[in-house]
Amino acid sequence: MGTGLYNITDETRMWTDVNAVVGRTNEELTYSGIINFEFLQWRFSYNKGSLVVGIVMLVIGCLQFVVIDKLLASFENLKYFHTLIATAALVGIVSIFDRRIEMYIGIAVFVVLYIVIQHINMEKEEEKRKRPIYKSILFWFAIGTILMCILAMEWGFIWKIAPSILRNIQFPWRLWSTVQIMISIAVGIVVNQLGGKKAPIQILAIFVGVIIVMSQHTIERRLCYETDFDWVQDTEELGEYAMHRGSALGHNKEYCPQVFFKNDYVSEYDSSLYYSVKRILPYNTKEENAYKLKPVFLTGNGEITVSFASSPNYEMEVNVSEDALIQMPLIYYPGYKITAYENDKKTVLESENIDGLIGFKISKGSYTVKTDYVGTTLRKISLIIAPVSVFIVLGALGYEIYRSKREKKNA
Repeated sequence: MGTGLYNITDETRMWTDVNAVVGRTNEELTYSGIINFEFLQWRFSYNKGSLVVGIVMLVIGCLQFVVIDKLLASFENLKYFHTLIATAALVGIVSIFDRRIEMYIGIAVFVVLYIVIQHINMEKEEEKRKRPIYKSILFWFAIGTILMCILAMEWGFIWKIAPSILRNIQFPWRLWSTVQIMISIAVGIVVNQLGGKKAPIQILAIFVGVIIVMSQHTIERRLCYETDFDWVQDTEELGEYAMHRGSALGHNKEYCPQVFFKNDYVSEYDSSLYYSVKRILPYNTKEENAYKLKPVFLTGNGEITVSFASSPNYEMEVNVSEDALIQMPLIYYPGYKITAYENDKKTVLESENIDGLIGFKISKGSYTVKTDYVGTTLRKISLIIAPVSVFIVLGALGYEIYRSKREKKNA
């Protein structure tokens, strides 16, 4: 982004200008992942009443499950069957009102969580009790972040005064992911303070099951595959096409040089590939036969024979009759490596940005030229940091396990 060469720095094209971001506030409920009744009713003619009744009955059924399980657990001869019977009762009452697959997934999640909770030792020794919640900086940080995210999704004026880099989120409703993480942290802290009180945690387990049942994505995907709507197949095809188009240069061509979107731009070289590439960019350049451009001489003379071409790798025989400037049909990015081989001599050539495409200067002679993308120095460092970080974390975890076992053994 710091180079200013690419579309990603164009706020209007990237939908990151103030007006675009502010115009997308008040959409948080539609994109929250919770049931969007309007969409389901419009697209699938789904009944809102049945959805609501199903959710309510799941909550009632889960509460009934807890009561039945507690009562039956007091009978010795039902020691190994009380939870199974309670589960059957839960499935039965929910099935009467709603037999959607999401309901059964929610039931399964709740029952598994309930069983896990029952077998966890929730007792706490007084000396090991954590600090009160109101003294937890992390808890209040999570709560504060949740509130700020919700306000940012709702109030447009926040984006007018916020640093411009934050507008790269494009859609304020994407803050739901941050809200989800912070809620998980806050709930974890609360659960940690509950001590031996299992009831509140059981209520949280019910809540998790309900959230799964209310997930619009689960319902929508299922209905897409279960209904024979023509638009579903069209959407699948469109999605695949968009994937091919967006995988190289981005959905908004954000990784494409801005020069290709300037109508008044004129190349100083008559033979430049700029105009041909500009015509191709709006189409699917991933197709096998859609990109047939060859390297060209911008200055000087000679002959180029391409023996291998698979972006970003090219191998070609180049005969140069006079010092020349060659342009490749490759989008310019920092980090390209161009190597010329002349007999036993190897020369690394400097890549240049010429009309948004890779170019390089080469002197008179006959060469085998190869191009490859090796990345910038910063990218190379990041590729080293990532695996090293994994080993450090694994080492720290291993040491902690070893230390814990040693302390128990010495005790």
